[in-house]
Amino acid sequence: MLPRVLRVRQIASSGSEVALALDAPRAGVYELTLFDVLGRRVQRSSTTLAGPEFGHRVVLQTSTLRTGVFFLRAHHEGLVSSTKLLIIR
Repeated sequence: MLPRVLRVRQIASSGSEVALALDAPRAGVYELTLFDVLGRRVQRSSTTLAGPEFGHRVVLQTSTLRTGVFFLRAHHEGLVSSTKLLIIR
């Protein structure tokens, strides 16, 4: 069964990176934008999926960010999913 909606979630965190799982209903380039609690964009990256899949693993480098709460937005052709991330050292 393929995912019907876009979903992103944090699955692990270490001192210098955060691992995410992306459930995507279709192929394409997915933009990932990380915001701080004040809504400022602090990081942007993208990942390309060849087809729909569950649990596509994406790793964000966070070594330049301070510890705290951040918000991640995944976006692809009108599909949007957001999640809260906790960065700890």
